[in-house]
Amino acid sequence: MIRQWTPAEIIALRKAAILSPPEFASKVGVTARTVILWENGQSRKLHAASTRLLQAMLDGADETVRRRFRALLDDPTSTNPSLALEMDTDAPGANRREFLAAVAAAMVGSAVELARWRMPLPTSSAPLPEQIGASDVTRLRRTADGIRDLDSRFGGGYAVDPTLGVLSRGAAMLSRCRDENVLRDLYVALADLSNIVAWAHHDAGQQQRARLHLAQGLRWALEAGTLESHSISADLLFGLARVELHEHDPHAALEMVQLGQIAATKATDTAASAQLHATAAWAYAQQGNHRLTQDSLARCEHEIGLTTTDSAGPWMQVFFSPGDYAGHRALVHGVLAANVTDRQIADKSATAAVELTATARAASGPGRPVRSMLFDSIVAATNSFRVGDVESAIPHTQRVITGLGDIATQRGIDRLADITAAATPHIADSTVADLLADIDQLVSA
Repeated sequence: MIRQWTPAEIIALRKAAILSPPEFASKVGVTARTVILWENGQSRKLHAASTRLLQAMLDGADETVRRRFRALLDDPTSTNPSLALEMDTDAPGANRREFLAAVAAAMVGSAVELARWRMPLPTSSAPLPEQIGASDVTRLRRTADGIRDLDSRFGGGYAVDPTLGVLSRGAAMLSRCRDENVLRDLYVALADLSNIVAWAHHDAGQQQRARLHLAQGLRWALEAGTLESHSISADLLFGLARVELHEHDPHAALEMVQLGQIAATKATDTAASAQLHATAAWAYAQQGNHRLTQDSLARCEHEIGLTTTDSAGPWMQVFFSPGDYAGHRALVHGVLAANVTDRQIADKSATAAVELTATARAASGPGRPVRSMLFDSIVAATNSFRVGDVESAIPHTQRVITGLGDIATQRGIDRLADITAAATPHIADSTVADLLADIDQLVSA
């Protein structure tokens, strides 16, 4: 008798194999939209061929994957270290929970354990000065600003390689830096560059590499031990929280937020604190916790009221660019709408998400990344479909599809799953069906 797979079993198998919906779809031989329909329980009985492929995937998996599969069926939200997902690293026995524990230890004690997670850098072939001075560090920082702009305008896919090259050269400078003050500044510059390359990897869909670069940046920031480096540490921990949110682990994200607040307090940095509270709101929204989501947004707004734009470091300028916070609130309300169990709150949240994206677009200026405005359109499309406003959802979705042709962001591609899930109930509309087919092509490309 052929086994009939439930949505919970399909989700558990995909997560146990550490695959995104598009990757899982490719393994099973279906479209990403089909996987989303399976997992949402919106598909009818699976075809026999599909059930055989799923069973073959489970039967052919190693014991680690099968153990995770069984454990996830018992407790889909478990964060037990024995169920942790191994990181893509050469360090023996390394896994996510060990990694997160090492980050926590670094913030409250020693950063020694972070040395286990070190991303190899390309070898810099350009000659270095015999001795590194303040002007060399200044040039490194100016280059970092240029690459930050490249990432902002064209996406992480364009920024990874140039940032790695500059980071490699900067790391090579450490051995030739003999002045203690210059060395501290160099550590800060390297932490900032690690942050940039980590975000580029994150945007390009390479989450494990993003984690490792964020950890290396944190080590360098802690070596510097200055107010500025504490601010960067807070931002690096914000980055780690965002990686966890991307992988739908709000518990781990909140741990990183709490550690980030330690660094923000040391730096007396209200801008960093505001950004972390905003991230906590996203995590609580993933948990479907309306009260704590609202509380975190209120805390964020209190800290924003204590912050001037000039006081925020360059690594936080996007968050404080006009329109960006409204866009973030829209995202949070959309996530809450997808996860809260109270239908009335879900509907109000989806409506608020649509309204806030309009506010964000109206306020946005040249300083706000094109990518952020693309994400606004994803939120607007998703939540317009959720509230049944298909007429508005269609042009939003069209803007998303066009925009993804202009910017290299795997994060944007991954978020198309939200549109797909929200649009599928309206697939009888021929235009919606065509848009979903276009989305399938983008995801599969």
